[in-house]
Amino acid sequence: MSNLIGSSNADYHANSTHLSSSGIKHILKDAAGFHRKYILKTEPQEHKAVFDEGSYTHTLCLEPEKVGEYAIFNGLRKAGGAFEEFKAANKGKIILSIPQELRCRQFHAAYQARAEAVKMLSGGLPEFTMLGEVLGIPVKSRADYINIDAGYIVDVKTTSLPSEMEIFS
Repeated sequence: MSNLIGSSNADYHANSTHLSSSGIKHILKDAAGFHRKYILKTEPQEHKAVFDEGSYTHTLCLEPEKVGEYAIFNGLRKAGGAFEEFKAANKGKIILSIPQELRCRQFHAAYQARAEAVKMLSGGLPEFTMLGEVLGIPVKSRADYINIDAGYIVDVKTTSLPSEMEIFS
């Protein structure tokens, strides 16, 4: 098993020599679809606004020094001429609307209000990529956060539900 400390999310997804858990699940569900998407690359990657929100929330919690990779459009919807101009001026950045950023900031504030959550995301490494083999098949994994010394991995998730323990459990 090797690790790629400092590798980006784009690097991880660009690595087509190793299977991810998503790829393995796709093979089990639809082998022909896996072949089209991952081998032939004829199926476009699915994109949803909530993916951008999850990525931004991850960045706020795990790698706040990288918030410059995002641009916040000063509008309620990502549409129209002003948005197209903004998008052109921020090429290569993930663009969020004001309501999207507000939701992400609320998620981040909920995380910061939980001392146990903040403690879990300290003393380790964020966005940790690992490469290895299982039964001779090259595999990859990207942990949101890993604390090798304490022996745990954290998977950060966003939810619109309240963060009270009774509701979350």
